[in-house]
Amino acid sequence: MPLSRELSIEAHRKLVHEGVLTVGECADPTDLASLATLVFQKTGSQAALIRQFPVDKMRTARANEGYRMLMALMLEGAVSHVLSLNFDLAPQNAAVELADAGGLALYRSILGLLAQVPRVEVAELHAFADKLARPDAEEAYRASEQLLSQFLGRMVVLAAGRPFGPEELIAGEGEAMARLAACADPARWADLRDRIGRDFANTDQLNLDRKQAILGAFFAVEEMAR
Repeated sequence: MPLSRELSIEAHRKLVHEGVLTVGECADPTDLASLATLVFQKTGSQAALIRQFPVDKMRTARANEGYRMLMALMLEGAVSHVLSLNFDLAPQNAAVELADAGGLALYRSILGLLAQVPRVEVAELHAFADKLARPDAEEAYRASEQLLSQFLGRMVVLAAGRPFGPEELIAGEGEAMARLAACADPARWADLRDRIGRDFANTDQLNLDRKQAILGAFFAVEEMAR
């Protein structure tokens, strides 16, 4: 897969060709973050930029050794957050691979709760949060944080009009995303994802109650969907 510099240069060329941008309008066409900001400022979304990427190849990318090392650092607590393209499944796949033997069951639990939104069974959610907040559940807690973030990030892409793709990690994943994506516009979902990420980061930095962080994340999704 191309690196961000090559992606940015090619996307910029296409955006100029399509008339979305003009020559010289982007101060640094090699900077993907700057290009994304400019497209959002001009169009109100990043859909025009995402359209230029080989999204299907990115979405189905397998976790390589680098991703596994990165997820291992997260599970050890050495890294708390990862910035990834919203439609990139490799970090999610790596998180599932590197979680303990219950990793896939963990993602099923997350999807099961999200499938209940906007009426999550409170007792079930509390039981899930209790399990992840235990001192011996460090790996599962880190994996859950990453899996939820990736789910919401890809849902933002879906809400912006991009297809989910042909593959699901778990049956029902695409259906859950599509249903939630229809509940609010992409910008609101993107803002919520960022807010949940900040809440998890604050929980780590201030040594706050992890159970409350988990509950807060799911309750925030539930509120957005109403």
